[in-house]
Amino acid sequence: MGDLSKNFSRAEFECRCGCGSAKVDPLLIETLQTIREAAGIPLRVNSGVRCPEHNRRVGGVSNSQHLLGKAADITWTGKAATLYALIYTLYKAGEIPHLGYVKLYRGKNFVHVDVRTPKSNLVAGWE
Repeated sequence: MGDLSKNFSRAEFECRCGCGSAKVDPLLIETLQTIREAAGIPLRVNSGVRCPEHNRRVGGVSNSQHLLGKAADITWTGKAATLYALIYTLYKAGEIPHLGYVKLYRGKNFVHVDVRTPKSNLVAGWE
């Protein structure tokens, strides 16, 4: 069990470089927990919080929401496209109102989820 929510712990979101950065926005945790409960199976956080140096090393954009603890790249045991479809369904139903941006990375089999404000055109276009 997690220390941030029922299913997520701070360690899952720590910067992968080992610097210890792990400040996560509570709205991101709330959003991911809702997705997790709807999925009925664990989600894996591939990338959570990133320090500026690690963000540069992995090719992240300079204004990445990962730098602010507002983003996570997630996956599960199924196809990322199915997870993306679930997220779309939850958003349209008003279950994850803080979702600010979502992107499916088919080739890498993960979904980027963030709680940026204002919402990006991608998510706003779902409304």
